[in-house]
Amino acid sequence: DLFRKPWNAWQLLTAGFVHEPSNITHIGWNMFELWLFGRDVEGIYGRKEFLRLYLSLIVLSSLVWVIAATVVHHSEPTYGASGAIVGVMILYVLHFPTRTFMLFFVLPVPAWLLGSICIVQNVLGLSSGREYVAHEVPLAGAAFAYLYYTTGWHLGRWLPRRLSLGALKPRPKLRVHEPQPEESLSDQVED
Repeated sequence: DLFRKPWNAWQLLTAGFVHEPSNITHIGWNMFELWLFGRDVEGIYGRKEFLRLYLSLIVLSSLVWVIAATVVHHSEPTYGASGAIVGVMILYVLHFPTRTFMLFFVLPVPAWLLGSICIVQNVLGLSSGREYVAHEVPLAGAAFAYLYYTTGWHLGRWLPRRLSLGALKPRPKLRVHEPQPEESLSDQVED
């Protein structure tokens, strides 16, 4: 109910850290996928940018859900980090499309096919036996990750210096050095 109660906007972020208590495997898979794909993505973008990217993926995916739920008048709440996880996976696929994964520990599958399977599953609305799954959330994460990759965005450039994560690090003290007067070239030459 973000449009009638905008002071609840903080829930766009916190929804990514809440999971269904009766389905502990969901958070387990999310954390495994974050570890599997996130290590290399973090290695490319750095810790600070990866954190900004991950949190932005959560917020934007949640915002897409709020808009979709408002349009179709759906009252089912959504939570979880699926939008951010799929976004990180898509970034991984875009950077390393030919890396091979062993699907079900038997079938070798390139990363691009694994990412395609994930996207097709969400586009077709295939769920894991649950009555309703918010497929818009991972699709929004994938779309944002694709835009991030293709446009070369850097989220740290969008924040003022005081608000960026780099502002938490103390700045080095400025030292001014006065240059010593140099001897003229004729004084240096020996007769």
